[in-house]
Amino acid sequence: MATDVIKDSTPRITFVPSTIWTGPTAAVVAPDGTSAATPTATLDSVSTTLATVTNAFTMTLTSAASVEAGKSYEITDAAFGSVIAQVGSLDGVAIVLTDPLPAVPTAGATFKGVEIDVSVPAAQTATLGMNWRVVIEDIYGRQLSHWFNVVRQVFPAAIGEAGVRRLIAHGYTSSGILRQPELLRDIAAEASQMVRDRLRELTSWPSLVGDPACLDEVGRVAARVVLFNDFALVPPGRDPEEYSSFIHDEFQRRCAGLVHRLGGYDTDDDGDFEEEATNLITSVIEGVI
Repeated sequence: MATDVIKDSTPRITFVPSTIWTGPTAAVVAPDGTSAATPTATLDSVSTTLATVTNAFTMTLTSAASVEAGKSYEITDAAFGSVIAQVGSLDGVAIVLTDPLPAVPTAGATFKGVEIDVSVPAAQTATLGMNWRVVIEDIYGRQLSHWFNVVRQVFPAAIGEAGVRRLIAHGYTSSGILRQPELLRDIAAEASQMVRDRLRELTSWPSLVGDPACLDEVGRVAARVVLFNDFALVPPGRDPEEYSSFIHDEFQRRCAGLVHRLGGYDTDDDGDFEEEATNLITSVIEGVI
């Protein structure tokens, strides 16, 4: 999934390779495939060891200098080899991982930074547009890419885990999905991506501006579509076939309405977008209906 970055900003793109890279380099690639810049690729320099181990996800470090909660690190131990693990919480030198390791490591196991950061130069975010990317490469020729769009406004996810939880709890017969936070997050992510993809189809995504609150309702409808498509969940008393037709049509209608509620198109990026916005929105709505 592409990241949206604000016009004229210098965003930092973070990569998490499956192992520690040596000598990474980076390039910013324009939508036409040409190299636009070669910024520095910075490998996390953390290098320490485990001092004590309580279990497969709770341990202390010999040094926690520059270690951050939410970042990923490579832990190497004879019991399981090398594993990429994310630090969920940090208290002094004590850490708790988000997921347990394959086995309980021993004191002395290595703990090293694996993430690679690349700052995109402002020159490459000076113009609104889609399908830019940052490519990193190591000395062995391995590559990773991260796509980004240059936009006027970064919109939040259309719905989050809590929103999906409320939707299921109040609109459906009791479901085991409610006891699976990771699944709720996946549903929210899929629904939000549906909204983004549909808006990209309907209009000029990089130019959209408006109140993010107007995404809420279409996000809930998108989540209902995901719940039906992926889990066959139907509200009590609704005929599945009729409900399928209704909820998919409702999603299309809500997205078309959302284009009308958002605005701020400046297709030639001259700072004057009122007339352009009116013309583009009208053509989009007519095309959908």
